[in-house]
Amino acid sequence: MKRAVGRGALLVLLGMPCAVTARGEEDDLPVDLRARGTGIPASQTGIYIRKGELLVYPFFEYNFDHNREYQPEQFGVGPDVDFRGKYRSSEFDLFVGYGVTDWLALELEASSINSPFPTTATISRKGAEMRSARMRTGKGLAAAVAMAFALTGVSRGENFCSRTASALFDACKAGVIDDALVQKAICLNVSDATDRNACSAEATDARDEANQLCRDQRAWRLAACKSVGEGRYDPDFAPALFDDPRNPTNPNRYFPLQVGHRWEFRGGNEVDVVEVVNETKLIAGVNCIVVRDLVSRDGDLAEATDDWYAPAKNGNTWYFGEEVKDLETFAGDDPRRPELVSIDGSFKAGRSRDKPGIISLASPTKGAVYFEEFSLGNAEDVTEILSVNYGFGGNSDLDQSVPQQLAERLCSHDCVVTKNFSLLEPDLFARKYSAPGIGVFLEIESTGEVIQLVDCNFDSRCVNLPQP
Repeated sequence: MKRAVGRGALLVLLGMPCAVTARGEEDDLPVDLRARGTGIPASQTGIYIRKGELLVYPFFEYNFDHNREYQPEQFGVGPDVDFRGKYRSSEFDLFVGYGVTDWLALELEASSINSPFPTTATISRKGAEMRSARMRTGKGLAAAVAMAFALTGVSRGENFCSRTASALFDACKAGVIDDALVQKAICLNVSDATDRNACSAEATDARDEANQLCRDQRAWRLAACKSVGEGRYDPDFAPALFDDPRNPTNPNRYFPLQVGHRWEFRGGNEVDVVEVVNETKLIAGVNCIVVRDLVSRDGDLAEATDDWYAPAKNGNTWYFGEEVKDLETFAGDDPRRPELVSIDGSFKAGRSRDKPGIISLASPTKGAVYFEEFSLGNAEDVTEILSVNYGFGGNSDLDQSVPQQLAERLCSHDCVVTKNFSLLEPDLFARKYSAPGIGVFLEIESTGEVIQLVDCNFDSRCVNLPQP
């Protein structure tokens, strides 16, 4: 079990890792602040082993939850009902690593886990509650010893993506702790005991879910590293590389941005109107065109976003940021007016070291993978090109959920299909379809939602488009 946050805390208390090699001024820093990025990356997150170095990391963790929810049926010892009760567990880990050579390290990890199940619990079924008799489920004791060889040709400087994923995992776990402590403070100020217990239970569930999301995001990021590569993401976006956004000399036919262009999309209860407005924004020395995106749900404005795009002289279109406004309308308000509830996802290249990405390649190639957004922990979107010559009927996988009449009207085996996903939302993705001269005309979410173009004001092919 990997618990990077807990282990980092204990390293300071339990002492320095044993090392044979000499150290420099770095010894003056706490262990958790050292640049431990040289040597062979170990199986433990953020740990690197150098030749001749012996690392010893002990770790102990104790958990106690006075109101734990669980299902005995999952363990094969009881009925399929929800239980709540006291729960405690303890874990001791010992990690030992030794650098044999510059490319070979020996690792030993031993774990002992003790986790007694609750002995009393409240059973809830269909809203009814009753006290159970003492339920004896015994104690679970698991011990595991693993021996592994770390064989790798990856040197420092070639695994920045994975190291970024590890750093963001630590940040995520720290954020969970911060949120949990704030929620604890909130619950302390609830006078009614029943409500206070409910508040604590909700906080525990939220913490567990958040920790799981941290783990899922790390796995999702590490998987993405295999596609985007292990190098640093540090693109050159010097102003000299970009064109006049109102009059580009090499416009991108898959992402036309002429002032006045307007698209309307529909899907489910959603209407999305996108318009290139006659406004520019100077970002990091680059002039960007403003594209206004207004999303309504059930007739109420739900999202209002300004996207900032910059055409490069080579024809690629870059994404320099967005100002996001998530809105919600509440019953009983007079007048009925959308209220700002979130600006999550907003970013701007150059602010807080955020970096732009590419929203559309001028000459896309199948298999290309690139970042659309690079605002770590906030907006991390990736695009993979699945096809550059799509036409309906040519690929059954890409045809799934595609409105046939729409695709046949706009694609003559010249449409681009991309897979778009966020590193913050594990296992969710969308397929986007772009037609030359029109741009994106269809988005199919992995959840099954389909949003399609129903009108545009600059191309005759948009007249009387099929409706969803």
